[in-house]
Amino acid sequence: MKTLFRFFPILLLVITLTGCIDVQYKMHLRTDGSGTIEEIVYMNSAMVQVLKGFMAMGNDSTQQKEFSLFDEDELRKEAKDLGTGVRYVSGEELKDNGREGYRAVFEFDDVNKIKMNEDVSDKTPSLGVEETPEDNITFKFIKGSPATLMIYMPNDNEEGNEVEEEVEVEADSVGNQDEEWTDEMKNMMKDFRISIQIELDGDIVETNATNVDGSTITLLEMSFNKLLEDPEKFKKLKGLDDASYEETKELLKDIPGVKFEMNEEVKVVFE
Repeated sequence: MKTLFRFFPILLLVITLTGCIDVQYKMHLRTDGSGTIEEIVYMNSAMVQVLKGFMAMGNDSTQQKEFSLFDEDELRKEAKDLGTGVRYVSGEELKDNGREGYRAVFEFDDVNKIKMNEDVSDKTPSLGVEETPEDNITFKFIKGSPATLMIYMPNDNEEGNEVEEEVEVEADSVGNQDEEWTDEMKNMMKDFRISIQIELDGDIVETNATNVDGSTITLLEMSFNKLLEDPEKFKKLKGLDDASYEETKELLKDIPGVKFEMNEEVKVVFE
């Protein structure tokens, strides 16, 4: 739950600095604990051009490689960050309606070694903002028929709380344009989306997960296209740090485009 409260100010800061970014993760998990992770990333093409220019200014004359969101060398490094034994197996560049990005597929043999990070700020080059502590989602898999998957959502600590305070200040310093809801701001934010899902190769027998659709569990989803349809509901998110667990759960039901896992430990039994 504390992760939910910390996420909102960080989210505003990331949007302000990176423009319209769409990051989707989907883990496909088999009943033996192996599987794949599909990652899809999109960014506004105009913002990509800005980043290319920004990175070119920082390169010396010996560096000829142009910035691209689809960078297989970086994706191979990302595979190592996802966990021991994770392999980058395929990828492709994507272009769609004024956006560009990539689709990448990673493969793993043991979900117990996987760490999925809910921070999307590393999808763009550093723009002089200090990185936040890692917010890793981790897993424990118990083989059997049925199999059991435990999902551990990130916990806050004192260090994380200090970062939260710093980020809130920075986010506020960006300006109070959210009160005005200008067309410019709406255009900047409208395509922002982040999604983290787990798709199970089988039927769910038992779970305490908050957001379940068939065999798919959504751990995190935020879509500003849907949020901007009702700015007043969007503003309510700022008050979540004063809400109780039950109040927060009830509020999120009424906000389109927003899903958070409300439990720090999620149990899923499937076969």
